[in-house]
Amino acid sequence: MPPPGRRLLAPLLALALGLPIPASAGSPTIAVTYFDNNTGDPANDALGRGLADMLITDLAQLSTLRLVERARLNEVLAELELADSAFVDPATAATMGRGLGASLIVTGSFVAIHPQMRIDARVVDVATGEVLASTEVTGPTDEFFLLEKELAMAIAEQAGVEVSFREQARLGQVATESFGAFSAWSEGLEALDRGALEEARAELEASLQHDERFAPASQLLVDLQLRLVEYGEQRGELLAARTVEVLARLDAIAAAGGPYDEVPAVVDVIALSSDVQATRDGNAIARRILDMELPETVQMELLPGKRLVMNEWALWWTAHTSMMLGQRAEALTYGEALLQRYPTSMYASGVNTMMQTLTQALQQQEQGRAEVPAIRSAAARLGQELRCRREPRPEARREACLGWLRLGEGLEEQERSQVIRTAAMRLRESADGAGLDQALALVVDDEKLIDAREDVRRWQTDAEGAAARAADAGDARGARDAIDDLIGAGRRDEAHAALDEALRRWSDDPDLRASAVSLAVSTGDLEAAESAQSAWSERWAAHEAADEEGDAAEALARYRDAAASDRVTRSVDSLRDHLAELADVEPEVLYRLARDLQNAHQYAEAAVEWERLGRDFPGFRSHDASQSLWYAAAAWHSAGDVQRARGLYVEVAERYGDTPSGESARIMVQTLPR
Repeated sequence: MPPPGRRLLAPLLALALGLPIPASAGSPTIAVTYFDNNTGDPANDALGRGLADMLITDLAQLSTLRLVERARLNEVLAELELADSAFVDPATAATMGRGLGASLIVTGSFVAIHPQMRIDARVVDVATGEVLASTEVTGPTDEFFLLEKELAMAIAEQAGVEVSFREQARLGQVATESFGAFSAWSEGLEALDRGALEEARAELEASLQHDERFAPASQLLVDLQLRLVEYGEQRGELLAARTVEVLARLDAIAAAGGPYDEVPAVVDVIALSSDVQATRDGNAIARRILDMELPETVQMELLPGKRLVMNEWALWWTAHTSMMLGQRAEALTYGEALLQRYPTSMYASGVNTMMQTLTQALQQQEQGRAEVPAIRSAAARLGQELRCRREPRPEARREACLGWLRLGEGLEEQERSQVIRTAAMRLRESADGAGLDQALALVVDDEKLIDAREDVRRWQTDAEGAAARAADAGDARGARDAIDDLIGAGRRDEAHAALDEALRRWSDDPDLRASAVSLAVSTGDLEAAESAQSAWSERWAAHEAADEEGDAAEALARYRDAAASDRVTRSVDSLRDHLAELADVEPEVLYRLARDLQNAHQYAEAAVEWERLGRDFPGFRSHDASQSLWYAAAAWHSAGDVQRARGLYVEVAERYGDTPSGESARIMVQTLPR
């Protein structure tokens, strides 16, 4: 591992050519093509695919960027016949970018692997075909993960994107430090794109042997295993063997122009069979019958003594299975056709209810869509609020509190006033009063917030007076109070100076020693706080030993008073609690966002957030991975994407089978079509 202080961007920005890319009015859409292998060794070809996928994943963390998915990239590369050459000239890159709907496109190559890895990349403006910037990163191969992070940050910088504190932290998370795991995973991606599923599985398993915690490989392997199970069960067929046979017989009857009386006998074999209900098999058969335009005289015996027009059954079955497959538009279309053509059908009541339910769901989704911007804004505001309240490090706290204030500008007067008071209270503890000054600047011109402004001004005045009181203190208690005021005002440099002077004059005062702990706590540095606490404890032990010999009784009494107040222990414990709570901020925001999107009937968007919560924060106390992924599956089901819903239910059932979520998922797997 390189030293923690390594600056990742310095070598990149020095090498970046051209002017910075101006930020567009909206979020730029970036496509990252597969990097070309210029090492001369074809065995390295797949690495370009893996490198591009990692960059797409990392850049997708930035809220101000939109990334083209890899699946769409494959489609356009195939259309342009460029699948074997990603590092193209700017004109072709611009053509590719337009096909992908991107405003910027990243192309590149790697020219060396061992012992040093070198990656070249360039950013092309899709509108003009102009190369806006070029970047080169070089480093040891066993630090490839850092090189990829450097490249991602450089691309963001060149795209004119501001990366927030939280996004920097997320971008810094490394999926794997094993080049072997990365290489095998890249081979798996390449095999998967070729359709060589068994080969892909072998490569992904090899990747996990290098690094069992490599999440992209494990997730892709789970998805691939599910696909292999399905392909194995269907033996490469999209329809069951008997369904293929039925469709072939229907085609033969249609081609011969009859006899149509044979159609009911052909279909009756499977019409009521439980293992094809709500599947593509039955849907395909019913649609084929409708295409035949059978005479109304062609009927089937659905139940003993109950005959039904063949076309009536086909319309109902198509509407019903379309709904089960998540094809809502088709369900409404065929349902409406049934009601118009057979208003007295035995299915009319059920179809009418189904259509009302679907129509209501679509109306709710449309109404809820207008709420999405407010929901996402509220989630962003919640994240800044929680960080403002919990963040113990002054600079990070100031960034969060000022962000919370900015995001709260559109709130109602009373709620905004409360936000300002709370944020300003936390800002006054930020570094050297700078946060307080910025808070005052945000509210100084708002006449509706006089009280909040006066609070801020009073805190400023108190902080200015604290420094003078510390300098003129005539005893330890006066100095101690002034030091605490300076700490509370975020004036840590002045507090340090005042504490050093006070300890020089009153070295045995216990509360001054406790103030040293408070000062360390105020920086958010747990290690420094624990060190100060340890020093305080050693002083206590020394005086306790002295007391056994009858010395320093008065000092010992003062230390016992300080211990009784538990000031030191409580302040350090409070810092630990804040750091622990801080780790829960992002999952709490994701949970609230997913819940509110689901309540607004935006099921697809909610499913994405539920799945992020389950995969990024599997141990979240409110919703563990099994619960979050189950909710994601349910949301995909509500959104009409049965395939994704079933895949997630299968995953929950297999990975968390002994939990309530796993049991419920197992039931859902049995009820959803394959």
